Amino acid sequence: MSDPFLQALGAVDLPVGLRALHSPTVEPRRWSGPCRVARGSGVVVGLLLWLGRFPAAGTVDLHLTTQREGAMVHWLRDFGGRCTPSVLSFRAGRVVEHFGPFALIMRPEPIPGGFCLHVIGGRVLGLPVPRFCLPRAEVAETGTSEGVAFDVTARLPWGALLIRYHGTLTPEAP
Repeated sequence: MSDPFLQALGAVDLPVGLRALHSPTVEPRRWSGPCRVARGSGVVVGLLLWLGRFPAAGTVDLHLTTQREGAMVHWLRDFGGRCTPSVLSFRAGRVVEHFGPFALIMRPEPIPGGFCLHVIGGRVLGLPVPRFCLPRAEVAETGTSEGVAFDVTARLPWGALLIRYHGTLTPEAP
């Protein structure tokens, strides 16, 4: 089975490092690199980030482990000791990512050197989230000479920052 992002993107020519990241195997693969995390403020933001198991603000070493299990891909993001697990799958031409009590339905779109993601739906505890309540996301992954660069920003529907994390990842030796 192919990676959900690659399935949704189709026959897009991606840089080698990005294609490698999105080619998980049944054996765990590890990637690592520096990551800068910024968090929004307030009670609602704090609760949502706690439920999603997202990290504190600061600069951390990010370790990403990917592993394919049938049609699903498990991602474990370890932000300097704060782990955020998720499970990705491909459904009806879209990527679905489950983490904590949340599920995001995303549509990837090619950009020069990589792809960006658009959040087009969501669920909380299995219940659909109305479109006006969905977080707004700006997500991009691009290839670098040694791996990938990522930039993930999520905002609450009214524009307040939820979280932003960005950095680079390179493959770890097996």
